[in-house]
Amino acid sequence: MGKKLPTSTKKTKSTTSNVVTSEATASHTPSYVGVHVRRGDLRATSWSFHKGYVPINNYAQAALETWTRIFPSSSVPSLAVYIASDSPSADADLKNILPPNVSILSLSRSANPELKVLASPKEYVQNDFNGWGEEERKNATTGMIVDFAMVSGMWAWKDELIPEATVCTIGCVLCIISTFRLCGS
Repeated sequence: MGKKLPTSTKKTKSTTSNVVTSEATASHTPSYVGVHVRRGDLRATSWSFHKGYVPINNYAQAALETWTRIFPSSSVPSLAVYIASDSPSADADLKNILPPNVSILSLSRSANPELKVLASPKEYVQNDFNGWGEEERKNATTGMIVDFAMVSGMWAWKDELIPEATVCTIGCVLCIISTFRLCGS
């Protein structure tokens, strides 16, 4: 049997250990593709989607094509996607578009209730943030840090799985910073 994805929920363990559920093992998931779907007040910088959002189909297609490019002899059934998003509907939308044999991982799907509560309840708008209650701001910030760790592979402990790739839009800071790990690989 392959390397098991970490499933510990101890606070001393890394983010990967806390988020990934025990259903996935390396025998079916050698790793995963991180996908960041930003909605709220961040519009696409690409002319194709100027003043709008990149369609969710584009993220799904990019995740599938990336996995196939990285693992040309691997079949899509081994694909797992970690979706980080400020949009509660993005998770369900991506799940509906990807083939049914693709595993979807996210804060909203976490078996750990302490992490599940960090899933974004609404699309993020920077101008509204200071009007949120302290607990809501704390959860949004912590959730974003966890999502960043998962889509980037930052802070993973030795021998923990990290994403093979990250799919995101160019104008997003999370996307830009996620590439830093690639420089050290």
